[in-house]
Amino acid sequence: MSAKAWLLKIAAEVEADPSRWTQGAFARSGKQISEPTSLSATCWCALGFAQRDGVRPPVELAVAINGKPSIYNDSLANAAEFVSWFRGAAELCK
Repeated sequence: MSAKAWLLKIAAEVEADPSRWTQGAFARSGKQISEPTSLSATCWCALGFAQRDGVRPPVELAVAINGKPSIYNDSLANAAEFVSWFRGAAELCK
């Protein structure tokens, strides 16, 4: 899967169900307990989605914000901002 396709897939997943996105941990279980490598995780941060899917985070995630994705993810106000970030990063892909 291309970086652009992956970014758009994650954006669509979070847009369809905002509870799939989290902050302050790579992943969390349904009880909101940090579960960075657990198969029981139900939501992920930007880098957690990459870890879940076994992909390297596209460089466009950092380029789109001119910074570190993990810090930016935790600064977002809501899932809609996350979706916008991922779509903006996808637009930067060739």
